[in-house]
Amino acid sequence: MNERNERLDRAEIVKVIRVTLAKGAGSPDDPVRQVIRYYDTEGTFIGEVDDYQRGARGTLSASSAVR
Repeated sequence: MNERNERLDRAEIVKVIRVTLAKGAGSPDDPVRQVIRYYDTEGTFIGEVDDYQRGARGTLSASSAVR
């Protein structure tokens, strides 16, 4: 059951650059963790997955860039 009242309308394979990096200051408020960032093939940042960011487990934080 989907608790967020969302539905999947479409899924497709797209070509992106996926970068995995360590992020964080190493403090209790900002622990070092692994973050995944996505860029298009032109190098424009698309978004990142940061499990620690605002307690959102596994969600993509998208960039504000509008195409």
